[in-house]
Amino acid sequence: MHDNRYKAKRKLSKGPLVSFPRQLIDLAAAGGWVFFGDKAYSGQWIVNMNFGCVMSYLRHGALRKAIRNPEYPYVFKATFFEAVAPEGHGEWYVTCSEVPEAKIICYTKESAIEQAVAAAKRKSGNQEVKVQVTFIVPESELKPALLLTS
Repeated sequence: MHDNRYKAKRKLSKGPLVSFPRQLIDLAAAGGWVFFGDKAYSGQWIVNMNFGCVMSYLRHGALRKAIRNPEYPYVFKATFFEAVAPEGHGEWYVTCSEVPEAKIICYTKESAIEQAVAAAKRKSGNQEVKVQVTFIVPESELKPALLLTS
């Protein structure tokens, strides 16, 4: 019997072989991923491994560049930081592990989303990108304000 269920494509697929240290360093600096065997690892993680191990992996052709599937969204995390001064505004600090150059600071959720979309477009080079922004509010911000009475 034939199975007609849709099988989603993987987020990352194996790309070209990484043969030189410079290729690996550039890949890590760009926030890219590297396949080692059948599993993808952050390029930063591979670069921070023991130098001798990494050189051995390169020599034996064990590392491949990971090609990102454009159907998957770039996931940004936005953390709220309360202003220290009473008249100041809180700020959203937005980061993404796949877009390391994006360090976004905004006052509103809307502007955080707009800036995340712009950063993903710059990173991918496409005008059509999918972005997911997760907003994180510290627990202290969720508590109701105390009323002072005399």
